[in-house]
Amino acid sequence: MRWNSSYNVVPSKLTLSVLSFFLVWALNSSAKPIKDSTDWILIYYAPYDNNLSHFSDSILNQLSSVSNYENVRVVFQVDKDDTLGMYRYTISPEGIHLDTIPSETITSGKQLTNYLNWIQSNFAFEKSAVFFLDHGGGLNEVGQDIYPDSTFLTTGDIRKSLRRFNRKNHSMIDLVYLQVCAKASIEPLYEFHDIASYTLASQKLLGAPNNYYEGLLENIDQLQDGDGATLAKNIVDSEDYAMYNTLTCINNSEFGAVKLRFRELVKCLDLRGEITVAKEPKTFEYGNDRYWDLIDFLECINLTEPHEIAARDSLIASIQNDLIVFKRKSGYVKDNFSGISIAVPGKDKTRAYWNMRFFREFRMDRLPLE
Repeated sequence: MRWNSSYNVVPSKLTLSVLSFFLVWALNSSAKPIKDSTDWILIYYAPYDNNLSHFSDSILNQLSSVSNYENVRVVFQVDKDDTLGMYRYTISPEGIHLDTIPSETITSGKQLTNYLNWIQSNFAFEKSAVFFLDHGGGLNEVGQDIYPDSTFLTTGDIRKSLRRFNRKNHSMIDLVYLQVCAKASIEPLYEFHDIASYTLASQKLLGAPNNYYEGLLENIDQLQDGDGATLAKNIVDSEDYAMYNTLTCINNSEFGAVKLRFRELVKCLDLRGEITVAKEPKTFEYGNDRYWDLIDFLECINLTEPHEIAARDSLIASIQNDLIVFKRKSGYVKDNFSGISIAVPGKDKTRAYWNMRFFREFRMDRLPLE
């Protein structure tokens, strides 16, 4: 039979309907999910499977006021002192949505990465702040998980997860708040110097549950043009004096200049024999580690040559005038700490902390941290 090329087949209404269905199905199945868009996203991560667990409801209640504001979203993942897994709250003008995560290992870097991947998949945002809540632990520890084993989230795990988060979003986090004790020390701060524009941390003790949340959210609605430092100031302005000793905001873009000046000082000290201090700098203990006030330590080093003194003074000026955006002292604090510390771990612990980038890059094995 010969095929007649002039013959036209007219699709039936049924055929058109079927084609339309499959076209719509194909388009919908290939389309990316619609993300919730916002100006600011505040990301909370709380390993509270310990004696702080009972504070989580208070924090959630305060954060729930975000539902009054259109341009901010809050996500809050917490592990409580039960065996029911983790709780992930999404707070928006639509209310509070709860998901449960069937895992108890909140201090796992993998769980933190999964959380951040979920955020990246579900939200589009202009600016971001990440908050880590819990006990401070040792120098490289942020957040203690009691069950099923006593473990800590480490600064190294946090760094790896946040770096991946930044790469996926093609932007840097605006603020990291280490909402734990004793993390305004130069070693953990340096872990985040190329991860976030600013870091907020406490030099000594920090309270719980903290009470800045509602005040922060009331003002964040006006922070369209604000940056991480503005957000940090908003947090401190909204916090109760009883909840902190000092809070320090760090401009991470200035760490490069501080690093150069630190190396200049170390180079000067390398030419000498034994390095000593005129007196023990201002000291405090936390988490089985000893800390010196950083500025007081630098001022206590025995220096005699003009070029040594000039290198030390240049470093101090860079830290005080450029690296530290602000230091806020509670009205209850009597001591005059500078707002930033340096750990005094001794030789053995220095080796244990050698995976922290500060020890390697600043050659801390050369300085008298004993």
